[in-house]
Amino acid sequence: ADSQGQIQNYQVLEEKTEAGFLKIRIRAFVSRRSTEENKALMAHPPEGAPKIEVRIISKDAESAARAASAVRAGFREQGFSVVEISTATTPSDSRLWVRGQTQISWVTDPRLGSFHSARARIQVEVIDPQTGAVVLEKSQEASALDLDSDIAAAKAIESAAALAGTAAAQDLTASLWKRF
Repeated sequence: ADSQGQIQNYQVLEEKTEAGFLKIRIRAFVSRRSTEENKALMAHPPEGAPKIEVRIISKDAESAARAASAVRAGFREQGFSVVEISTATTPSDSRLWVRGQTQISWVTDPRLGSFHSARARIQVEVIDPQTGAVVLEKSQEASALDLDSDIAAAKAIESAAALAGTAAAQDLTASLWKRF
């Protein structure tokens, strides 16, 4: 077939056998851009991508707020519109929820001296509020060291949350570009 573009994605709409021939009807997304242009374009969410709401659960409100802020930043850097948590009881069809939970563990080692080492783990899920379906999951870990144990924990949570937010945003972007 002669093409003046590149098939980026396709969906099989119908398959049937007719007069000994297999006929397949597809819907294809054909791009006229070069591969490099497509890669640059697809690095950000498509136009009309859903807005993102972030909710993080942690042992204390400050850790939850710090983690939520870092996750939001990851989605913003990827090009998503991040909104405040909705007070509406009916889910909006133009939003996805990002829900997460953090955990902290302490590394004790006499070689650390007066330093405190914290290891944080965050697990985030992107959820479609219309169906309750989990669209994707990401888990990240990070460590931090400080003279103050609270600061070490805060740094570890923030680092893990930033990694999780960026990774989830990149995966969600790729997933959205696969849809028609």
